[in-house]
Amino acid sequence: LEIEQNDNLFASETNEESDVIYVARPRVQIASTWSRHLVAIDAGAEHRAHQDFDSEDKTTGYVAAEGRLDVLRSTELTLNLRAAQAVEPRTSPD
Repeated sequence: LEIEQNDNLFASETNEESDVIYVARPRVQIASTWSRHLVAIDAGAEHRAHQDFDSEDKTTGYVAAEGRLDVLRSTELTLNLRAAQAVEPRTSPD
């Protein structure tokens, strides 16, 4: 858990607003430990909760999976998948 202070939350040149932001970043990783082949999963999220401006709260996250099939000693088939939910920053140009 992290705590941040932002003295210009809306990136405004006038009427600056400050806020305290609480940030949580849970993550889990699991992988097989087999001598051949592999299955692995990685998932995480970030939740940002604002003390005064809850309209600015946001949650992002991702999940990724990897699989490897060892066919022969020097041949393998690999599959990687990833999906994510992101938020475009307020300061990003249109």
